[in-house]
Amino acid sequence: MERWKNGFKILEAARKRYPYPPATVRRRKAVLNFRLGQCYLGEKNYLAAGYHLLLAGLLDPIRSLKVITGKERLTGPQ
Repeated sequence: MERWKNGFKILEAARKRYPYPPATVRRRKAVLNFRLGQCYLGEKNYLAAGYHLLLAGLLDPIRSLKVITGKERLTGPQ
């Protein structure tokens, strides 16, 4: 789980260094939140999992719909 939490720190440092488009940053945050949600589900912390999965859906709704409808498959946390 620390891996995904550190991803936010790395993303912020990269944003300061490189002019990423806002959409790229938003999608990356969606992935990080999704992975954290998966980790919290594995720990049976459903409140935290729901929070991060909801954020992922709000940050990248199109990809979220693809995952929900089975058009995109994701593996578990790595």
